[in-house]
Amino acid sequence: MIMYVNTSNGGTLNFRNTPSGSVIGSIPNGTKLEVEIEGEWAKTTYNKKEGYVKLSYLTAVKPGASVSKAQLEKIRDSLKSTLNTIEGVLK
Repeated sequence: MIMYVNTSNGGTLNFRNTPSGSVIGSIPNGTKLEVEIEGEWAKTTYNKKEGYVKLSYLTAVKPGASVSKAQLEKIRDSLKSTLNTIEGVLK
């Protein structure tokens, strides 16, 4: 799933080796990432390193971008599909 870094202060986001693990780098606000959601964390690759970022600092829309209703519906459908997959795994 494609998501964007969205920090509240426009700064960087800590990039960790494991969920809640050591910081191995930082990712600038607005950076586009391909992620796999794992609970409250998202697994991603950045600068050729695999690691984790806190899901609450990601958004499906690039910060500062305007979004049409059709784009929002597409994002909603994608998120629903992801949640259905997660719920299926948890059963």
